[in-house]
Amino acid sequence: MTDIAPELLEKVQKNFEELTAELREEIKQGVRSYEEAYDYAKRIGEALSRSLGVNITPEILPDGKMYYNIADKVVRPMLHAEHELTSAAAVSAQKSANKAAGIGIRPLEAKFDDDRAQGIIDRVSSQPFEEIKWILDEPVKTFSKSVVDQTLEKNVEFQGKSGLHPKIRRTAFGDACPWCQAVAGTYSYPNVPKDVYRRHANCDCVVEYIDGGKIQDVWSKKLINPEDRVKMMPESTVRKLDPHQLQATLQAAQDARNVSIPAEVDGNFDDFAALSITENEAKELRALRELSQNSAYEYATVIYSDHIEQGKTSGLSDKVQIEISAEDGNGIKLFHSHTNVTPLSREDFSFLCNSQVDEIGNIAINGDIFICRVGTGVRPTKEEFYDETDIIASEVDIDIQSHPMFEQWTPEERNYMAIREQAYRIARHYEWELEGGREDE
Repeated sequence: MTDIAPELLEKVQKNFEELTAELREEIKQGVRSYEEAYDYAKRIGEALSRSLGVNITPEILPDGKMYYNIADKVVRPMLHAEHELTSAAAVSAQKSANKAAGIGIRPLEAKFDDDRAQGIIDRVSSQPFEEIKWILDEPVKTFSKSVVDQTLEKNVEFQGKSGLHPKIRRTAFGDACPWCQAVAGTYSYPNVPKDVYRRHANCDCVVEYIDGGKIQDVWSKKLINPEDRVKMMPESTVRKLDPHQLQATLQAAQDARNVSIPAEVDGNFDDFAALSITENEAKELRALRELSQNSAYEYATVIYSDHIEQGKTSGLSDKVQIEISAEDGNGIKLFHSHTNVTPLSREDFSFLCNSQVDEIGNIAINGDIFICRVGTGVRPTKEEFYDETDIIASEVDIDIQSHPMFEQWTPEERNYMAIREQAYRIARHYEWELEGGREDE
């Protein structure tokens, strides 16, 4: 089979360079503010999205699918090109901001976001292109915007470690979504949550750098007295959340999730490897599901190397507590039931931090089965796992809002899709083997 990637990359590159030729020249002349940098980021993202959309269609792809090797050879280098051009604009804006503030520090450049790029490549190569082509639209545009946000974050952190005292204010205007409202507020370095720098598609929040007694809008460079900014804001956006309040607000949103499967993904497991469980394992999972159907409690079965403990329960609808001791040996498999339709949760995945556990799995109340094995993947410590999955969860909550069906989904469907995407990304991050399928009725 002919490798279409080199020719395809050449076409996309040529189109992108033509669409951004004037922008390149403008950026070379200097970017005066973060407002300009953000505008450039939007235009650069739109140019790449258009270049990819015009040149990549289901008809030219083998079997109508962008296989991983094609995505890796075409999309990855174009994301690097997008990052390089946007970064040039953001660094130039930071240089102007430093000069205006009388700070003689060389601006820093944000690193290429490998994880976000890998996520785009993995997703666009996971399904028929016609079904997943939206990944090359809004997520690509958001990728460009995030370069500006990451540049601000890196320079604020560096200035703080250099003995300066930068502050960040994020303001949510108008009908801002609950997530944006939760992260709105004023933060002093080093107590600046990473979520302050994150944004979803079409987000209009204002992130500001506070210079001394005045505020500098990071996208307009205009200095504003704090009292005037409060007067300008609608009362609903005047929020004072410290980091602890912020975490409590976000955690409450997570804990209250009710879920429902969108019709278009019900029974679709294209994102997951096919189930490869034994008939005995399938039998154990069916038994757990039946127990939950009859009691509304979660149940678990633990498969040790030499025996099985079946039907363990804590008498709770949302968790089952399992304790593993050193005497239990290695190679343990943990199967449990969910009383709703969700796949493996972050807490479920955390069991794989234990070197004694090789495999976890759950069966949802509707018969959906999800299995995850460490295999040859990475086994993090508990601390590493929770730090890294905090970031993954935040990114999913932002990125899910760029899905073309987001506005059509109910809140319960949005919650399900966020939980499902989180499971996918956690497994991918640690290179674990994740399988999915449905138990036959």
